[in-house]
Amino acid sequence: MLSDRDTADQVEFGGGKLQDWIEEGWLRPSAHQFSQADLARARFIKDLRQEMGINDDAVAVILDLVDQVHGLRKLLDEVVSAVCVQPPTIQRRIALDARRMALLTNTHSCKHAGRPSPDILKRRRGAKEAH
Repeated sequence: MLSDRDTADQVEFGGGKLQDWIEEGWLRPSAHQFSQADLARARFIKDLRQEMGINDDAVAVILDLVDQVHGLRKLLDEVVSAVCVQPPTIQRRIALDARRMALLTNTHSCKHAGRPSPDILKRRRGAKEAH
């Protein structure tokens, strides 16, 4: 963990900007101790502001989108882990359903996007009735 001053030195700017970014909610250090992830985020913010000339409103939107992507990646990792502990037959069935869903959402209107296709629902109903 790094202090405010160490982080400002590592990112190569004064501590005043760092405090502004904390107040904006762009950085969220733990008790003013910065992790390596915080340091990478501060460098990213610096690049957005100085190298790319992105304004404050756009920086906030970009950081929100980056946070959403990270959250989705974490969720996907959890789903993959849950699938990996399933028996191989269940893994294959999940993979097949996922491929079918990808084909459905890529080739049809968004009518069924994010929901099982009617074919998958029929198959599931049939499987339930068989039990």
